[in-house]
Amino acid sequence: MLGTTIHECAGDHASLPEGTRGWSDDQCLESAIRDACDFGYQVNEVTGACLTYSQEWHDKSLRAIKGYCRQRTTDQVIAELG
Repeated sequence: MLGTTIHECAGDHASLPEGTRGWSDDQCLESAIRDACDFGYQVNEVTGACLTYSQEWHDKSLRAIKGYCRQRTTDQVIAELG
């Protein structure tokens, strides 16, 4: 989020409209989730929509970041939106 206009565009919303997903979840995605959490957003990470260099790194990243966000599978997100 730092260095972008996401926070300014989101305005006073309590949460971002989409689940967080991305490439290199052990680096960029973790940083974005922590930044959003620092700004006071409720962050939803879609665990099946992020990846990194190996399954081991992916699993470690999910464990490391889970205290900063609400982790949901793709199926859970679809059910919640339905």
